[in-house]
Amino acid sequence: RALEMLGQRSDALATLNQGLSLGYTSSSAQSSLDLIREIDAGLNVAQILIRYDRIIDGNPQDAVAYYFRGLVHLERGDSNAAKLDIEKSFGLGLKLTETSANRAYARFQDGHRAGETRGDLVKAASVAPDNALFNAYLGEYQIWVGAYVVALEQMAKAATLGENLGMAPL
Repeated sequence: RALEMLGQRSDALATLNQGLSLGYTSSSAQSSLDLIREIDAGLNVAQILIRYDRIIDGNPQDAVAYYFRGLVHLERGDSNAAKLDIEKSFGLGLKLTETSANRAYARFQDGHRAGETRGDLVKAASVAPDNALFNAYLGEYQIWVGAYVVALEQMAKAATLGENLGMAPL
């Protein structure tokens, strides 16, 4: 955080990535992802995409860079690229509840809507029941399967949990 406050975003990201590479499933891994997200907050989508493209070009085994690039693709509506990048990060060892939920959502958006996708969405919402986004993802899935009452309940829970989530999922 100190490096980021000094305006040294690249150094801050490198340090966080280095820490994450020591143990993607450690208790501090989620905190590191949250810090990386804060560092990226001041940039636009194109700048973030360029940053992660460069990181991946320099280290094609950087699971964190693939993950965040996948999130950028998801934000831009490119579900196929998002799915590929997030699955790559997962395959490289970044196996947190957050990465699993976003991998499932990218798959869902890309048309892969059964089996593992459903299971991962349900698991994420049950492992982290207070996560607004995971509940919104599951609610969107429930709409797709036609379980409208359950979906409405899931979306209402998501809206209650995450005031900043907005009305887009609803």
